[in-house]
Amino acid sequence: MTDEELFAEGKKQKKNKIYAGFAIGMMIGVAFWSIIHKGFILPVAIFVVIFYFAKRTNDGYQAVKKEIDSRKVL
Repeated sequence: MTDEELFAEGKKQKKNKIYAGFAIGMMIGVAFWSIIHKGFILPVAIFVVIFYFAKRTNDGYQAVKKEIDSRKVL
């Protein structure tokens, strides 16, 4: 990737991280609502999805950040 493409990807990853944070917050809200209303399966499933979603989003962001830092472009 060129430096410009790398910066564009970094901006995209930051935006995705914000969207992921919003989605994770919504999922946590639904899980707590389900726990309060005597549910069990839904919160467990949601927490598994949250973990996967957060890990995938963070890994992509960290990879781009590491590449930018390794090039010392900034």
